[in-house]
Formats: sequence, C-alpha cells, structure tokens
Amino acid sequence: MSPEAAAMLERLMLAQAQECCFERALAAGTSPAACSKVARQAALYYEEAYAALVTPPLQNHFDRSWLSHIQLKAAQFNAEACFRYAIELHEKTEIGEEIARLQDGINAVVDAKRNARGAPAPLYDSVTRLEQDMNRSLERAVNENNRIYLMRIPAAKSLSPLPSASLVRPASTSEVLDAKTEPGLQS
Repeated sequence: MSPEAAAMLERLMLAQAQECCFERALAAGTSPAACSKVARQAALYYEEAYAALVTPPLQNHFDRSWLSHIQLKAAQFNAEACFRYAIELHEKTEIGEEIARLQDGINAVVDAKRNARGAPAPLYDSVTRLEQDMNRSLERAVNENNRIYLMRIPAAKSLSPLPSASLVRPASTSEVLDAKTEPGLQS
C-alpha cells in the first residue's frame, strides 16, 4: 500500500469516526451550534479523502462508486453543518444569515446529488431527506423575514467559514495494538 493510499484511508476513517460523534451528539441533544461544528469537521475529513482520490497517484485506482459515495458524504455533512448552524441562527433571530446558510447547504447537496452517480441508495435517500428538511426551514425563514424581520440576506461568498471541532484523532504508530505485547491477544 502506498503512503498516499494509507493517508487517504486514514482521512476516510477519521471522517467515519467523526460522523459517529455527530450522530451521538444529535442523540444526546447537544446544541445545534456544537453539532454544526462536529458535522463541519466530518465534511472536512470527507473532502480531504475525496481530494486524495481524484489526484495522482490514486485517481485511477478506485471504483467510481467510491468517489460518488465520499463526495456525497462530504456534501451531506457540509449541509448538516449549515442546517444545524441555521437552527442556532434562528434562535438568535439572525434570519438573514440563516437564509444564506440554508441556501448554501441546499446548493451543496443539489450539486453533489447531480454529480454522485453510483452512490448507495440509502445514502442518496438520507441526503434527499436532509434537503427536504432544509427546504422547509428555508421556506419558513423566508416567510418570517418577508413578514416580520425584513433583514438583508448576505451573499454566500461573504459568509465566514463555519467553525469545526474534531472529536477524533489518528492513532500514532506507538498506540497501535501489538498482539505480542497486548495481554489477552497472545496465542
């Protein structure tokens, strides 16, 4: 295995571990702002894995379905980060930025769905449900803004990047289990 392949797989496993942290944070009722940070970091890890897959020397060595899956996962977690952050913005009545974040997340999902051929159906369905939830929130926020707040909606390019928080880290080689020295693993 090449160092590039190992690095890509490390990023992919970090993304999957961060995804588990996100699911756990949601289940625990963690604040939307904190969930947004965790989701954003999962997206960053998936983006790094995808970037490694589409550049030499790995670009022609993995099935297209891998690329589609990872690309769609990156978009899903970018959208989740936008969605959770928008919930926090709504609670603070920062409706203009909420609308911009929701639009940004929806656009990311729509683009990824268009390009992600061969992604697993359950993932595609999950992303579609997220898109529907975001569209409902966007419609509600736009209606409220038009009736009550009348706030200016900033351009997506003017928004600051969403913060991220990594809850996982790669293991160093000294932390990897060694069957010769680990109690209970000796034969």
